[in-house]
Amino acid sequence: LPDFNKALDLDGVDDYVEVSANQNPTDAITVEAWAKSDTNTWNSSGSLVSKRNAFILHPQQNSRDIRFYIHNGSQWYSVLYTPDNNFDITQWHHYAGTYDGVTLRFYVDGKEVSTSEVNAGAINLDNDILTIGRDDLSLNRYFDGQIDEVRIWDKARTETEIQETVYTTLSGDESNLVGYYNFNDDSIDGSTISDLTANSNDGLL
Repeated sequence: LPDFNKALDLDGVDDYVEVSANQNPTDAITVEAWAKSDTNTWNSSGSLVSKRNAFILHPQQNSRDIRFYIHNGSQWYSVLYTPDNNFDITQWHHYAGTYDGVTLRFYVDGKEVSTSEVNAGAINLDNDILTIGRDDLSLNRYFDGQIDEVRIWDKARTETEIQETVYTTLSGDESNLVGYYNFNDDSIDGSTISDLTANSNDGLL
């Protein structure tokens, strides 16, 4: 992990960030986060970045598998990444899921590792909260570990685009960036976590 200053450290019991009600992208999306688990397999499901029913960056409990889900208003579609035995989720890794209206893609540390052509059309418009470090479906699905540099875009970023920014902080005014949480000192005021884009969909720890 590059020097991003600070990260979100979560206890897996009741820590999480709740972002105020907001609308998600529907035509296309990219969801990115750096994460480091405190357990050798994921301690809970769905608990990195969750907005039901629109999208989930979804670790799978008691495994090292991770999925990216989108919902089209009628059902969930996902792309699965199953790492090999050498992949250590207790080290920092960058995870990203994209969807362009046709194909779901998953990237780890800037490299495409899995695709799924689902032809699901538009993503469901969800006007409710977004959670970081907790699956917003379930009160007992909390993430045990650290999360940093959560980014939401209203386009399906390419592998090249993801690689260009994976190791850098952003300014918040990048084209197509609609949500950005870097958890650094200058973005935190008490328990408020600022969204550094102009949308200002701030979170509460």
